[in-house]
Amino acid sequence: MKLLKEGIYQLDRNQTSQINESDLKNLEVSASKVNRLRSRVLYHSSPNSEPQHMLICYDSMSVVEVAFHSFGEGFLILNGLAQYRFYSIEDGSVIKDVKMSPASMKGTFYTYISPNVAHRVFPLTKYVFANEVAYSTFSPEKTFYGEGNLYDASNKVKSEELVTQPLIRNTDTNFTKVSSDQYVFESNIGVGEVSYESVHNLLKKEKKPFSITPSSKMTAFKKHDFVLEKLYIIPNNSKLEIKLEDSMISNIYGCANISSKSLNEDLDASNNFVIGPIKNSEIIIQNINSEFSIMHITTEKNI
Repeated sequence: MKLLKEGIYQLDRNQTSQINESDLKNLEVSASKVNRLRSRVLYHSSPNSEPQHMLICYDSMSVVEVAFHSFGEGFLILNGLAQYRFYSIEDGSVIKDVKMSPASMKGTFYTYISPNVAHRVFPLTKYVFANEVAYSTFSPEKTFYGEGNLYDASNKVKSEELVTQPLIRNTDTNFTKVSSDQYVFESNIGVGEVSYESVHNLLKKEKKPFSITPSSKMTAFKKHDFVLEKLYIIPNNSKLEIKLEDSMISNIYGCANISSKSLNEDLDASNNFVIGPIKNSEIIIQNINSEFSIMHITTEKNI
């Protein structure tokens, strides 16, 4: 990884790299040296790439304002605990809270946020690590911050204050099977959740690997001949055969072996948990966990 400036690293997409525990330690140190107390690794190759994908480290005191975007984004927690809070754009009131934790803690580990949904993340532990996947190229004009009377009070709330406030739960995520190996999910309020429990329930119906993505209605994204991100669920004693074009793989739960003609690596959710980019390769992802594995795969295109 190349240090662009304090707090921001760039992954070299011209070679296949791994992210492990030592990289997380570097991000923790780097986050402590910048005013906003957060650091990141840019997985995308340029501002013109879709998606804009990064591994981000939040300190418990990170500066995070209420924001909303003209594009959708996925938030996948890898380490630590966080609470996502969502607000009405009409009156600024809280419409939903999502407590998030890694899949190993058997809670909600992935949240998809539709375009123009006001949101704010609160780190609840000293450090929080997450994949953030923006369904867009980069442009400052596509992000707006909740300012003025509508969001002043919300921006002043600190993480430690959340324990004294009611948790607003509005779970309306619905999963639909759209093909033999794919599920999509939708939410009427534009906030979809994927939890250990929801994956476990889907596995009761499936014997083979399958994928989970937000629906096209959720993303409101211009149609392409590729999908920006997918969660792949690989049952016990199963393997997934897939062709990757320019993709990053994050191991979210369990252990798996990634193999191709030029690659043979084990990934573990607790250490060597990211590998990529893998380009124009037929690969096999073999579940080597006794239960099931969850993989997060993003594919980049330059627009």
